[in-house]
Amino acid sequence: MTAALQWIDTHKPPATEMRRITAAQLHDADDQWDGLHHFIAWFLEDGELHAAVVVGIHPNIDPGDYPDILAHALARMVGERMEEAPLEPPIVALSLQIEGYHTKIVQGNPTAEQQQMLDQERDIKSLPDHDEVCLVLSTDVTGQLWWARSFRGRDDVAEGDPDTPPATASHADMMRALGSSLPRIYTTNTEPVVPEALRARRGKR
Repeated sequence: MTAALQWIDTHKPPATEMRRITAAQLHDADDQWDGLHHFIAWFLEDGELHAAVVVGIHPNIDPGDYPDILAHALARMVGERMEEAPLEPPIVALSLQIEGYHTKIVQGNPTAEQQQMLDQERDIKSLPDHDEVCLVLSTDVTGQLWWARSFRGRDDVAEGDPDTPPATASHADMMRALGSSLPRIYTTNTEPVVPEALRARRGKR
């Protein structure tokens, strides 16, 4: 067994904890909206996940910039934790909580103009049947993904595990890449790696 696999075997958090931290970050129907997005690093202690570092992200930042921003933030989180508190438990899970707009038009046949809006995630509020959504994506050291989402002003909440991926493919793939980089960071002291293809998806979630 390689050093990375041994590290994963030792530090992989329980699936129940991944579900718990993901659902706990959802907004209530009418509370906590219109704030910063959050990137959170978690450590495991006594079988429970605890937040180690929380990074606020201004909602005006282009989603296409997230891969570089979050990879840099993760490298800094881990580096500072290893340097300043080497005996503390390592970071073993990550979460991204964002707000955005969702429209049912993606399930139909959008016009060319509507498709351009969807591709660039611009002016979705002007499209029919749109909702404001809070989405949480969480990943562990294996790159598995848990998610949860809620809609503003509604009690419609959904949760998913690694077998039911959300529609936000680029952010989901980014989080998987960051989570699966944790074993390499701790065992080989390498930087987090986000696939170059994800960096090309500027303006998409």
